[in-house]
Amino acid sequence: MLDLSAAVFALLDATALTVYRSVADPTPPADEGGVTLGYAVLHTFPGDATTGSLSRVPGQLLWEFQVSCCGGDDDYTLWAVDTTRAALDGKTLTVAATSVGRLQPPLGFQPPAPRPVPLDSGQRLQIPLMYQVLAVPA
Repeated sequence: MLDLSAAVFALLDATALTVYRSVADPTPPADEGGVTLGYAVLHTFPGDATTGSLSRVPGQLLWEFQVSCCGGDDDYTLWAVDTTRAALDGKTLTVAATSVGRLQPPLGFQPPAPRPVPLDSGQRLQIPLMYQVLAVPA
């Protein structure tokens, strides 16, 4: 799953988002007023232990992950959501120069409203986005 995680991170990192893996910096970048800018945290799931999991039948689930979109206010948090969706929704993941899966939210997934995350460095808002990677034809 390391290859899949690296491919998703690369898609997110190619945007204007500050992107973290699993744990965010306790003091991410802020604007001139001290409000935390929008950023994303990639939370990768370990997947299953099936050998050859990248060579499944097209349409089968390869892997799932979450991206937490965060910011110091609604505008920055929703900007992080929009930027993440633009970077990931419907994109094809490539591993070792081979297209292996298409990214999409789980069927019917509706992200929750922004929820506050109190931190020592000030409050932030967070919206989790869930994604599936579905196998594509080789």
